[in-house]
Amino acid sequence: MFSNLGSLLRYRGLIQSLVARELKARYRGSVLGFVWSFVNPLLLLSIYSFVFTTIMRNNDDPQT
Repeated sequence: MFSNLGSLLRYRGLIQSLVARELKARYRGSVLGFVWSFVNPLLLLSIYSFVFTTIMRNNDDPQT
């Protein structure tokens, strides 16, 4: 296992360049680009939070 971690550290420059190239290719035509990969999960989290805390609230809860 430690040899695998050592390989990751040894080739971290290569891994960074491959990941950057993949992200640039994936989001090339998008208006928001790379930011969309962070905004999308945050939007989904906020929608789910709103739905489950406001719309689908448990009315049997004695605290409310």
